[in-house]
Amino acid sequence: MKTQIKFGFSKVLLLISLLIFFLNSESISQECESTIEIQLKNIDGGVFANQKVTLSTKLDGTTYNQNSDVLGKVSFNVPCNTLFDVFVSNYTDKNEIQSPRSGLVQQTLSYEATMVAKAKEFEMNLAEISKVDQTATLLPDTTFIKDSKMLPPKNAEHFARVNLTLKDIQGLPLSGEVLVLSGIKRNKSYKGTTDIRGNILFYIVKGDTYQVNFKHNKNYSSAEYAYTKGTSKIDMSFSYLGTKEIEKRKKEEKLRILEEEKRLKAERDMFTKECKKKGISIEEGYRRLLRDKIYGTTDTVVIKVLNRNKWLNKLIVCDLTGSMQPYAVQLSIWYQLNYKKEQNLQFVFFNDGDEKKDNEKIIG
Repeated sequence: MKTQIKFGFSKVLLLISLLIFFLNSESISQECESTIEIQLKNIDGGVFANQKVTLSTKLDGTTYNQNSDVLGKVSFNVPCNTLFDVFVSNYTDKNEIQSPRSGLVQQTLSYEATMVAKAKEFEMNLAEISKVDQTATLLPDTTFIKDSKMLPPKNAEHFARVNLTLKDIQGLPLSGEVLVLSGIKRNKSYKGTTDIRGNILFYIVKGDTYQVNFKHNKNYSSAEYAYTKGTSKIDMSFSYLGTKEIEKRKKEEKLRILEEEKRLKAERDMFTKECKKKGISIEEGYRRLLRDKIYGTTDTVVIKVLNRNKWLNKLIVCDLTGSMQPYAVQLSIWYQLNYKKEQNLQFVFFNDGDEKKDNEKIIG
């Protein structure tokens, strides 16, 4: 199939299939994917197998469906940093989860086997809902929890008892982690710190959707706690990198960047001195350096074609597959030498799937 592309403003359209291959660059590699794992546990023991679990993106409603396995688990490969609604066939509460920027996020939902039946049986009437809302108005904007355990409130039937467990990425208890549960509708929050076992106990007013927030990750997950009669007991478990580990990595990255800036500055200073000795400008020095790279390249077909033809309004379509690296080097050098003159240059980048078999490559 042939495709013709026409631009009224262009006299000539250049289509070249090339690669720009940058090591350690995630932004131009294959589309980012991360993993969401959810386990369905019976609060009275065991797990829920063969239950339909659906993830629906908040952005456009794209859905991902799986049935839980014999361990009550599902695993989804989904786009990174995306917020999803979570629906489970035998679970009535609304729940949300956000995929990480990379890697894995795990969530455990623990509930009774009779949850659906009880939800219908224990629905509140309007008068009862009004009483719950009145209870919420009496609370401070933020309730601070001491010793990782909130004391049971007097009118416990208006609250859901939530026991939240945090584990680090190694599966060990994440202790000393500060987190906030924030109600979206009423703007009432609960703030506390996990104990040595990574646990924290909340009593939160029913009839609201609550977000789990950390210092460096807002709206990490959220769930709705409906208006229901009687007492509600909910156990939740999350895996999380942890604020201390995040800040440690940020500090290491900051130091790495400072060292790299120091190294680059030393290189620039040395290069500037060499240019002064030769009596040339810094720009001319870089131009000569790049030309030396051209002559050191055995294959110069791309550079020769681009230098020979003076096309206007170029659109360069670049193949990002690793095997095209020799041509990417030429394109990179040519662009660095000519970017000031190329006022109307455009690029389109694509990758046909590094190290993938043809039958595994999916268009788009």
